[in-house]
Formats: sequence, C-alpha cells, structure tokens
Amino acid sequence: MIIGKFISRCFILLIVFSIQILKAQESKPNIVIIFADDLGYSDIGCYGGEIETPNIDKLAEEGLRFTHFINGSKCAPSRASLLTGLYPIETGCVGPPAQMENGVTIAEMLNKAGYKTLMAGKWHGKENPVKRGFDKFFGITKGAFNYFNPKKNQPYWEDNKRLDPFIPENKENFYTTDTFTNMALNYLDQQKNKREPFFLYVAYNAPHYPLQAWPEDIAKYKGKYLKGWDKIREERFQRQQKMGIVEPNWELTERDDKIPAWEDYENKDIADLTMATYAAMVDRMDQNIGKLIAKLEETGKKENTLIIFLSDNGGNAEGHMWDGVNPNNKPGLKNSQAKLGIEWANASNTPFKNYKRSTFNGGQVTQFIVSWPKAKFKKGSITRQKGNLTDLMPTFLELANATYPEGETWSVPAEGKLKTSWKVRPLPGKSLVPVFNNETVTRENFKGYFQGSRMLIANDWKIVSEGGDGAILHLEDYPWELYNLK
Repeated sequence: MIIGKFISRCFILLIVFSIQILKAQESKPNIVIIFADDLGYSDIGCYGGEIETPNIDKLAEEGLRFTHFINGSKCAPSRASLLTGLYPIETGCVGPPAQMENGVTIAEMLNKAGYKTLMAGKWHGKENPVKRGFDKFFGITKGAFNYFNPKKNQPYWEDNKRLDPFIPENKENFYTTDTFTNMALNYLDQQKNKREPFFLYVAYNAPHYPLQAWPEDIAKYKGKYLKGWDKIREERFQRQQKMGIVEPNWELTERDDKIPAWEDYENKDIADLTMATYAAMVDRMDQNIGKLIAKLEETGKKENTLIIFLSDNGGNAEGHMWDGVNPNNKPGLKNSQAKLGIEWANASNTPFKNYKRSTFNGGQVTQFIVSWPKAKFKKGSITRQKGNLTDLMPTFLELANATYPEGETWSVPAEGKLKTSWKVRPLPGKSLVPVFNNETVTRENFKGYFQGSRMLIANDWKIVSEGGDGAILHLEDYPWELYNLK
C-alpha cells in the first residue's frame, strides 16, 4: 500500500517535472540567422537601395534596424566570429578559411540547451558543421563557385557525407540560392509539430561573384542602371537621409579616385548589365527569404522566432567589370566569372568609403535587421547603438538560458590534422537583449583586424589604419586616421 502510494507520487512528480521541462523549452525562442555574402550596406531597400527587396524590407518594417553593426571585413573571418562570438583573430581566422579554435560554436551551445540545430548554405571553414554542433547540414564548405553548375573542386555536403559529384535531381532548375532555401524549408517542415526550439542558420553565397542570375530576374533591372554609379550613389544617399539611416548632417563620401565619372565611362551597356545581374542575385535572395518567412507563418512558428539578417562584409571591389572581350565572362551567363568591379562596389557601400577586406566602414559595417514579435522595440525603429558579430553568442546564450564554458577545455571530434581540444577564451561581446527591450548596452570598445587593416572604436571615436591586403611587414608605412563617428 505504502509502496504503491510512493510509486504514484513519483510518477506524478515525473509528469510535473516533464511538463516544466517542456514549458521551459517552449519559452525559448527559435532563432534564424540569414547571412548574405558580399552584400553592400545600401543594396537593400530598407537601407536606401533601389533593388526590390520587399521581404527583407518587411522584416525591417516589423523589426529593428542597426545603423552601425560591425562584421569581420571578409567572408571566412566573419563566419568564424559569428559562430564563436570571438573576434576573428582570436579564432585563428584572419583570411583564408581556418579551424575555429579557442571557442565553442553557437550550434554547440544551443544544442546543449535543447535546440535542434540546422544549417543550409556556405560554411567556409575547415571543419564540417556537424562536427561543430549542427544536427543537420546541407551546403558547401568552401567559398565562391558556380551558381548553376556544381563542380568537383567545390563539393556539396549533406551532413558529413561529401556529395562528389553532386548531381541535382532537377538540373535545369538548379540554382544555389533556391536550393539552399529549399533545404531550409524542408528543415522547417520537419520542425512543424515538434516542441523543441530550433536554430536555423541560412548562409547564402549571394551576391558573391561570379555574377550569375536567372534571365527573368536580370530582365527586371536591365536598363535601370544606365543613369550610372554617380546618380545611383546620390539617390541611395538621399533615401538613407530620409529614412534616418544616416545622420542629416552627414555628407556623401567622394567617389573613389580610381573610378571615372559616369559621363566619361564608355562601356555603359556593359556596366548596366553588370549591375542588373548583381541586382537580380539580390532580388532572388529576397524572394527566397520570403519563402522562409511564409513557412514560419504557415507552421505557426513565427510568433516565437527571432530572425536576424546581415552580411559578412561590405561590397566587393575585387577584380574588374567585364571588358566585353571574352564572351564567356559576360555577366549573367551560367558559366560566367564576371565580377562587380570597384565602380559599382563604391555605390554598393553608400555612404561609406572602401570595400570588403577593409576596416573602414565600407568594408565592415553591415545592415543588421532584427525581427522578433516578442521584443519590446517599436516596429520599424532604428537604433544608433553599435553592435558586433561577437554580440550574437552572448545574446543567444541569454535567450537560451545557457552557460558559456569559459576557461574549460573544449573537445571536438577528430578531423584530419585539426586540433581536437583547447581552452575556451572569454567572450568579448555583449548581449543585445537589452537593445531588444529598448535599453542601452554599455560597452568600452570594438576591435578590428584584417591582414594589416586595423581599427579601434571607443565610444564615438574610431582610429583606423588601412594596411592593405597582406601588408603586415611594413605597417609603419600606413598612417592612422582618427574619425568622430557622429
């Protein structure tokens, strides 16, 4: 009799405890990060651009926009910083893809906190994502590649299985931006009836070169850029002022002295096609983001989902626009290796100067949009509080009620010649949850370094030295410049 009552009470306590765990899990928000590649500060509508991005703009209309959010100046360093919450140089990644040492990943931490961790897209690191905390992964581990035609030297992966060669089921309709989205949609479908929270990381490679896009998307923009980069910059800047993205007393930076005035440029049709193709790639990414938002709404998950949109670095001035000589490099073609060129990259980063790889604002200040129905900020608001990729880890740890293992020895699965353990460094960032609740985050400074380009921000002052790509042997030859950010 007594034993029976004891068992009954234990059973009841077990049920109560299980319900409490479920309620605790359900109270944690789902987290979705949408990461663009080489997208300039002013390329999307809600940051002043003329490219049609209604779905990203909708996130901004119902969310919060940061005007000064700092990335890692280049693809791989930014990804390492985003995933670990450490500055790129602390992870061992200041250029080419590297192992993310000295820290833990967001996926590893959220996985331990009861999250399903999912990724589709571009990893750009030495390890495989499923070895660093992701339950599911589909995408590429390397950088730039062909959007229409998977190649052997740029293999696709599904979880930890290398798909080499990767042969799409419907080859005629294959396009990486669409394919990454379709996999992410499958993940969301699988989470539809599950109570566990999820972390979804969608890392697009768009609009990174090569400039390849669907003909129907290019057609929407062809002819719209014959007004030229000077006019596009002016119009974007005016819209930014009207929106409140830039301060009313600011002046537009001068056109880069390496760029001719539009009226003096001869190949205007080629330039128009180049930017039209780039715009088409951004447009297609936005269309796919719309599908992700619709799926969250359809599955009833959006109300408890924090969505963040940002880019890994500023617009890319590497290479030159097509010169019209080699027809195989004409922008838009399925095997084209066309690039944006410095001319349009300068417009892409309006109102700032410089580009990807730079620690000036044009290289390291990104759009940063937060959409979360449960946040307390006013919908459509703009904040001038600064943020950094290093802030994402502490933000998510707070939301997931997870404890960071600072100082502990962290072990990862063996993979080739990579390290298998290290002591976890302290986090330099701050949680942005107070910003989501209309409060101020107090901070001391931000640091930045990329292959000789260095910067330090303290309050409203920024000191920066443009060392040049790889110019680390004679840094004394590159003077420091001091700016008041207001």
